[in-house]
Parts: sequence; structure tokens; C-alpha cells
Amino acid sequence: FGNDADISDIPEMPSDYIEGFRRENMREVVSSALDSLEGRQKEVIVMKYFRGLKLREIAESLGAPLGTVQSDHSRGLKKLKVLLKEQIIEWGMNI
Repeated sequence: FGNDADISDIPEMPSDYIEGFRRENMREVVSSALDSLEGRQKEVIVMKYFRGLKLREIAESLGAPLGTVQSDHSRGLKKLKVLLKEQIIEWGMNI
């Protein structure tokens, strides 16, 4: 741009590009938070929210009691909430 350039010389980014960038960063944040969850908690969260299974179906699939899966789900969500808040603050993202 040279020394004589001013802010009006910088082209505006299309809103769909900015939204795509935000989505990609959010995917990284969620992926990082999920990777921080422990074994079955991560498995239960992924099966429920990314594969669309019900907790009963997850319990059957894992061969675990429904109560255990419900507990893993609840604890996993609580941890994920904390981890996501930390990641969002760390990345300086505005939601």
C-alpha cells in the first residue's frame, strides 16, 4: 500500500469470509475442548451430539448401564462448558 495509504485503501472482507473464519476457529476450539475430556465422557458427548444417538442407545452400544452413561454425559457437559469458556477466553474470541 505504500506510505500514502490510508484505512480506506484496505478492501473490506466479505461477511461470508469472516463468518467462515469464525466457524473454523470455533471448530478448533470445540475440538481442543473435546480432546481434553476423559475417555468415556468424550465418547458419550461425541455419540450424542455428533452422531445423534440417544443416551439409551449409547448405553447399549457401549455395554454400560444407562445411569453410568447419564453420569458421564452430565459430567462431560460440565467439563466441556468450563473448557470451552477457557478456550474462548484464551483465543480472544467474541461470541
